[in-house]
This record gives sequence, structure tokens and C-alpha cells, in this order.
Amino acid sequence: MANGQMNPVLQHIRKLAHAADGAAELTDRELLERFTAGHEESVFEAVVERHGPLVLAVCRRVLQHEQDAEDAFQATFLVLARKAGSIRKHASVGSWLFGVAYRLALKARAGASRRHARERRFAVMSPTQSQPKESLEDLRPILDEELHRLPEKYRAPLVLCYLEGKTHVEAARTLGWPSGSMTKRLQRAREMLRVRLSRRGLALSGALLASMLAEGARAAVPAALVQSSVQAALLSATGQALAGTVSAEAASLAEGVFETMLLTKVKMWMVLFVTLTALAAGALLAAHREDQQPQEARENNAAQPAAATQMPADLALVPGEAMGFIRIFLHDLWNLKAVKDSRQQGGKLTAELLTQVEKNLGVSLDQIERVTLIVLPPGLTTPEPVAEPRLLVAFTTTKPYVKDKVKNALVPGGSEAQHEGKTYSAPKTHEKQALHFVNDHLFVIGQQASLEAYLGLKAGAKMPSSLVRAINLASGKHHFVGWFQVPEALAQKAREVPLPEPIAFARPLLDVQSGSLTVDIDNEARLRLNLQLPDEAGARQAQAAADAGLQTLKQFIQQVPQEARNDPLVVTLIGLGEDALDNTSIAREQSSIVVTAQVKVEGALASLIPSIAKVRTSAARTTSQNNLKQIALAMHNYHDTYKHFPPAAITDKDGVPLLSWRVAILPFVEGDALYKQFHLNEPWDSEHNKKLLEKMPRLYKPVNVETKEKYVTYYKVFTGKSTPFEDPQGNSIADITDGTSNTFLVVEGDGPVPWTKPEELPFDPDKALPKLGGLFLEGFNAAFCDGSVRFMSSKADEKLLRALITRNGGEPINP
Repeated sequence: MANGQMNPVLQHIRKLAHAADGAAELTDRELLERFTAGHEESVFEAVVERHGPLVLAVCRRVLQHEQDAEDAFQATFLVLARKAGSIRKHASVGSWLFGVAYRLALKARAGASRRHARERRFAVMSPTQSQPKESLEDLRPILDEELHRLPEKYRAPLVLCYLEGKTHVEAARTLGWPSGSMTKRLQRAREMLRVRLSRRGLALSGALLASMLAEGARAAVPAALVQSSVQAALLSATGQALAGTVSAEAASLAEGVFETMLLTKVKMWMVLFVTLTALAAGALLAAHREDQQPQEARENNAAQPAAATQMPADLALVPGEAMGFIRIFLHDLWNLKAVKDSRQQGGKLTAELLTQVEKNLGVSLDQIERVTLIVLPPGLTTPEPVAEPRLLVAFTTTKPYVKDKVKNALVPGGSEAQHEGKTYSAPKTHEKQALHFVNDHLFVIGQQASLEAYLGLKAGAKMPSSLVRAINLASGKHHFVGWFQVPEALAQKAREVPLPEPIAFARPLLDVQSGSLTVDIDNEARLRLNLQLPDEAGARQAQAAADAGLQTLKQFIQQVPQEARNDPLVVTLIGLGEDALDNTSIAREQSSIVVTAQVKVEGALASLIPSIAKVRTSAARTTSQNNLKQIALAMHNYHDTYKHFPPAAITDKDGVPLLSWRVAILPFVEGDALYKQFHLNEPWDSEHNKKLLEKMPRLYKPVNVETKEKYVTYYKVFTGKSTPFEDPQGNSIADITDGTSNTFLVVEGDGPVPWTKPEELPFDPDKALPKLGGLFLEGFNAAFCDGSVRFMSSKADEKLLRALITRNGGEPINP
């Protein structure tokens, strides 16, 4: 591939061409929308020329080999061409391309030939090309790696402003952010990146970090590389062969990405199926089955589904084109005595679950009779070449629901729309969830495109025999029924993807054509899974693979680390798993295999409740720690701006406290607009300021407790002699002579306080300590002046606590 620079005349002609069709003036989203609609060469060329310098620079830095870098470059834009339909919704195409290019370059580097490896070793060993280890050039791969690891909302502004050279205003316009938010988030992104690098032993100043980000971030792209990449992208997007347009290595890299994406989707749907199965089984674990089950053999022998007049309305929604469905009898499970007992034991956890479901769904949990999930194949009624399977969820209620309440919960602000003569509630934006009322006991939700695809189906599609049997199963008394079928095109694609060695034995299971699952409970939980293979030979191979999988699961459970077994929840789940696997059998019935399992469940759910509560407490503790980390970061950003921490309170000219420090740091927690609404010369409870209480940022919200008062927080600072907030004008880091890692900054203080109220934790060395904690029984979280967050035991020595409260006491710290 040519390595020369783009001819200036040719470049000028291309710019004129782009100007003529308006491509140069379009946003990334508009360019990709035009390319998706018409596959215009000039449009995609504009994208390559806009982002190509960034992509090529990334590939060169990772690979250190020109040909390999050009292969990764072409593969990146091949992926973009095939994914343009979904990527056009991405806020920052540049950030997305950076991530794809970086991952492809890593993959190319891992699979480079021995010749390239020798070349690179020689280059490294060559005295004329060697660099000292402390060279900034050696740090660039680490910088790329940590930049790639940043969350998208922080990586995007860095990529736009430093790697693509946009101004703050241009970057904010690209991302759809207010300019103020852009500045704050960019500042926070730089700090996050600096902290990540410092953890790897790289202490970089802000100026040096900015310089390294910008230096070498873009590379001139050879004209031939642009042209061949555009031609290959057009062929790929239209489903044509790439022969002769790109190297085999570039095509292989891109194809690997497509296969990984496809396999990820397949895995996602498999995980969804298995997860919902597990959730249903878990809900059933302590249930007592009151009705006798019909004979499954009689149901399996049924040749046709129940008549339309007898078929439940939710099952009548399942079309012949479906890929799968799951049906759960939620109401039966919810109201059985054993489950009621477990709900009572759950106490607050159960109450919160009920409240959350009704808020998000518009109907109470005990009003839901059945939940039915329907999976439709990709491409239904639409020609989308990369469409994913579509998911719809149908809710059947025990009594008529209130339509307005459901609509306000599921499609707030939505409007009525028509598709194929059928009415549904459309969301404000097309990517969101839409709602269709079937009757006064049944409604269906799904993304708007999925719902429209379903509403556009023609009645009368022939049902495969496996679906007929599954619908008849679901029409019976089983608590849980699931069914799926695998389209041959999808199965073929999955079979082409190599399986990792540890699970290579499972390959025969990829030939499964369809399957059904039932779960029932009487004195024990019973599961029956039927998998249909093409023929008896395939069934024998699948049975052997399933047997091997069963043994692998048993070994996996036995190898669970001892430290994990100290968790009561893990112990309970391991016990259930071992019991189920010991009572699992796998049999072959002609061209199908049947897996049956049973497990004794008496008291299982009751034993899980305390463990679940413990996990919930642990999650709440983590949430609070994350809140404190954000608050500490905001404190340090405030310090960077004003050269001191915020004072404990915003005061009037006479020093009377008016508003808390929690108001003062709002501009540094993405609350600049809210900060500007406060009257800083009025107290927190003035007529104006009190109205702002309800706008409390989420990071101040209490976790793990319910408070009678609204808009309160537990996050407080210590005030008084020798504390970091002694100075009414604000103390600086230089005042903390005990060390920032040995001094409290913000803690969970006992007792809630309105978040704007300047009420803190007064400290007097000669008096008793103020009460700490309040959110957790075992202790409290504390952010230290170095930005770290630790959990302090409620049994912590008082002498230690006093030493941590003061900033300059000189006490020895032995935590």
C-alpha cells in the first residue's frame, strides 16, 4: 500500500467535491445517516478524511509497523461501514472509532507474524533507534490504554478536544452538551486520567498530560489508503466481496469483529433466556404447588395449538415467526403461602420492590398475573442488514388496569401513533420504549421499531411443530414455560466461530434446532428441558456434550474459592446447585435429548432472604463510597480553582452561615445551572432558596435508609479547632500537616440534615465526639483529604478518630 502523502492537487479536488455535495459541512451523524440511506462514496470519504488521522495515529502507536497499522486502519472503517446504521446514534463517532481502532490494533499485534516480531525485536535492539525508558514516547501506549479504559462520557471530550483538536465549543456542540458542562466534564476527565496514570507510577502534571494527549494524536493519511478504504467500505456495506481492495489481514481483522459481535448477540439472548429461567426458578424455590399438573405426555402429543377462543390472549400474541417465548405465572407464585412468608421476612426489601415496580410499570406487582416475553427474529418487515432480534414483553393483569397510569409510567409524554391500522403509544424518541394496549387486561411494551415490526405481521403464519407443542405446554398449569428455535443462518454463523478450548466439547450443542423448558413445584422443584437435534446421530453427540457439560459444572462448583464460601448467599446457592446437579439426568429420545433436574427447596428461599439483604447492604455501601469519591474529587477541583477547599458554609458579611458547602461545590458536580439559581446572600430556608431543596443532586441522597424528611443527606464535614474546615474562608492542603491520607475530609454523620443547610459536625477536643454513621450498623464511610474513601468500623478507637479529625495535631496514626 502506498505510503506517500496525499497529492495536494488531488486533496484540493476532493475538498471541492465534498463542498459541492455539502458533505464537509455535515455532522458525523448526518454523514452516517446519508451513507446508510444511499451508500454515497463522497459521504463516506468525508468521514474517513475527518477521522482517518486519529485512527491511523492510534494504529501506528500500538503496532509500530506501517503495514500492520494500515491493515488495522482499513479494518476499523470496514467495521464502521457495516455498523453505520447503529453508530450514527453515537454521541461521538471519533471516540467510538478510537475504541475500535485501539482494540483492532491490539488484536493485530497479538496475531502478528514471526517476521514482524523479528523486525520489531531488531528495531528495539538497534542502538540507533533505542530510547531511554523514561522517554515520553514510551509512555504513550500506557496513555492510550488508560484513555481507552475511561467511561465513554469522559473519554469522548478528551478525544474530541485533544486527539481531534476541536475547541470546547465545537466539542460541546458535537456531544449535545451545554458549554459549562463540557468544561466541567473535561476537567473531571483529565483528573480521572491523571489518577489512573498515577496508579501506574506515572506522575504527570496537568500541562504535561495535555501535551502528551495532543502530541502525535493525528497522522497524515496517504491518498491511496483513503481511496482503498472507501472502496472497500462501499463493497462491505452493500454485501459484496472485498477481493483485491484490502489485504487479507485487514479483511480478517474486520470479519473477526463481525463474528464477535454476532456471537455476543447470540450469547446475550442465551444469557437472557437462562437468566429469566433462573429468576423464575428462584421465585419458585419455596413455593408449594396446589394444583395437580396435567400429563406432559398428553400435552406433547398434541398436534395443534388450542383453538383461538380457548387460547390465553398473551399466548395468542406469539406469531409463527417467533424465535422464542417465555411465560411466567407470576401471580400464582406471588400469592402462595410459602412465598408470602418469605415476603414478610423480606420486610423493607419487599416493600421497596413493590413500590419500584408500581412506579416503573403503572401496575402493582400483585396485580400482574402473567409475564410473557416474545423474541422476534431480526429483519422482520424491515430490510435492516444488521438488525438484532427484537424483544417484546406482554403483561397480563388480574383486573383492568388504568391506561393513563400505565402510559405515564412506561411512555411519559408519549403520543398516539398508527401502524398497519393499529394504534400504539409512541415515545418522544424512536429509540425508546413504545406501548400497545391489547385489551383491558393485557398490554405489550418494546422498542418502537420492535413493536412496529410486530404490528406489521400478517396473520396466519404457519407455526413450527415445536412451537405448537410449547404453546400447548404453556396453556397448561406449569409455573414457567420457555421455548426457542434457532434460525439456520444464525446457527451456521455460530458454528463458524471457534469455541474456547475449555468449552470445545459443547460444539455438538450448536446443532440444536429448538428447545422447550418447563419448571414445576410440589415438594421439590422440577425442571425439564427438551432439545431437538436434526437427527439421532446429532442427538447422540449432543447427549455426550451435555454429559461433559454436567461434569464441568460439578467441577466448577467444587473449585469455588474458600473465601467466596464465607458468604452465606454463595453457600446457599452452592448447596442448591450441588443438589440440582446430583439429581440431574440426561437422556436421549430419538432425535432429541431430555434433561431433567430436581432439587429439594424447603426453606431455601427463606435462607436466601438474609443473604440477599447482606448483598444489598454491601451494594449500598459501595454506592455511598462512590458518592464520597465524587464529592472528594469536587473538593479538590474547587481547591485547584480557588487554592483552598470550600469553607464549611457560605456566610454573609458578618460571618453568619447561610448555605452549606454542598451548595458551594455544585459547579464541580455538574450542577452549575442549579448553583446559579441560589441566592447566595440569603439563608438556606429563605422563601426562594427553600424551593431549591427538591433539586438535590443524587450523590447527596441517603442510601440503605428511609428518611421521614425529603431532600436530606448524611454527608457532613467536621468544623472547629484544627479541622480542615476551621478557617471560615477555607483551608488549603498546605494547612494539613498531618498528611492528607491521615485526615477526614467528608464523613457519614449520624442524623439527616437538609442538604443546603449549613449544619455540620462540631468538633471540640475537650468534648465528646459527635455521633458518626447512621447509614450502616457496622460503621461509616469516610473520604480523606487525599481523595481516598475507607470504611471505618463502629468499634474504631476514639483516640484514632480524634487524630483523623484534626489536620495538624501531630498524633501518630496506627489504624
